[in-house]
Amino acid sequence: FSGDVFGWYTIQFNGCTNILSDWGSKAEQKAREAGVNLNDYTRLIYVFPSSHGCDGGVLGRGELGNGASVTRSWIYGSLDKRLFEHEIGHNLGINHANNIVCNNIGNYSNCKETEYGDIYDVMGKFWAEIVNGNSFHFNGPHKVALGWIPETNIKGSIPSGIYTLAPLETALTPLETLNSGIQILKIPKPDTGNKEYYFVSYRQRQGFDSTLPDNIVNGASIHIWRPDPNFPYQTKFLKAVNTGGGNGQDTLSDGAAFYDKINNISVKQLSHNPNGVTVEVNLSYPPTPTSKPSPTP
Repeated sequence: FSGDVFGWYTIQFNGCTNILSDWGSKAEQKAREAGVNLNDYTRLIYVFPSSHGCDGGVLGRGELGNGASVTRSWIYGSLDKRLFEHEIGHNLGINHANNIVCNNIGNYSNCKETEYGDIYDVMGKFWAEIVNGNSFHFNGPHKVALGWIPETNIKGSIPSGIYTLAPLETALTPLETLNSGIQILKIPKPDTGNKEYYFVSYRQRQGFDSTLPDNIVNGASIHIWRPDPNFPYQTKFLKAVNTGGGNGQDTLSDGAAFYDKINNISVKQLSHNPNGVTVEVNLSYPPTPTSKPSPTP
């Protein structure tokens, strides 16, 4: 992005009613009076120097991009760059990054979804201590929603088999994309009428992801998301589960697998290195038992 900064401008404060539209329109009026041609801009960010005590102490708001010609964000009293990234993410059209944890993963009972729970995406709880003030990349399905992962790098409607995924952070050349550049596995969930999908991806310490913890870079990530542009649903970072059961871990690890017992889907991690992760997908888990002939009397 590139842009321009104008102001500061002083506007009249009339209380906490309709602060977004009221303050925005007043700020725009002041800018126009100062000679700014706002028609030159498709994204407007209003920055206020301090928290205003309105809106429940929220530090920022962002319009969810829906094809409108202009989208806006409001930043209250914090110049944390991640706050700008988060609200601009909304302007681009993506929602919050949640997580989901189930007491009995695979049967999807006693599941708890936490808003902002995906702390490894700036659209989640970016202020979590583990981030240490750094930004993280968007997660796999968010990059798909934004068109940042080319269709050629997304493997959908896959059969059972073994697949190797390149890291999400890697910008692959056309030749690499042609030969081995899969970055996303997209597996439909039949129990949702194939409206939701599992998105399997892999992340490494590159660029803004340079401070990702070991538990993320050593295994495949699994998200659930409904890719419907008319309803930008929140992504859900799934606690992957190994054969030992329990509440699982943030990502898979070598030899561990995630099981969806409702849809008979399993994703098992076979190996990983800095260049990619190899997983085995089984769309008919558990395997159908083979019949054995009765012994001859």
